[in-house]
Amino acid sequence: MKFAADAPLGKLSKWLRIMGYDCAYPAVLEDQDPDDDRIFLTRTTGVKGKGVLFIGCNYIEDQIDTLNTLLPIKDNIKPFTRCTLCNTPLKTIEKESVFTDVPDYIYVTHDDFQICPSCKRVYWRGTHRERMEGIIEALFVRKPNPKS
Repeated sequence: MKFAADAPLGKLSKWLRIMGYDCAYPAVLEDQDPDDDRIFLTRTTGVKGKGVLFIGCNYIEDQIDTLNTLLPIKDNIKPFTRCTLCNTPLKTIEKESVFTDVPDYIYVTHDDFQICPSCKRVYWRGTHRERMEGIIEALFVRKPNPKS
């Protein structure tokens, strides 16, 4: 499943990338290739068309909940496999190759690294990743509605 998100959905596009989804951002519906099977996510009312999905909520948790209700995104998560900046799939890289690209402490305390082949951003499993894993888990745990 691939997505394209318009400008107001920047945070959603970043979280879709964190969860491993291909999400083009920012996207304009008119620029989409008709042969591309991307689902176009928009906050703009009145945008209609094949493969267009309106996301009416403001908060990221609600946006992801809406998306998961309409599509089975929870079932296909492959976290930390795409660059959050440019959407390119990440590649595993040898530790020695990142010596000059990461802080000394990170180099000494970590052995596994990934790199974005496009923008050259280096990723590693740090406390930020553990926090994101917790957020992803919490996003898909349905909370009871206090009004019911």
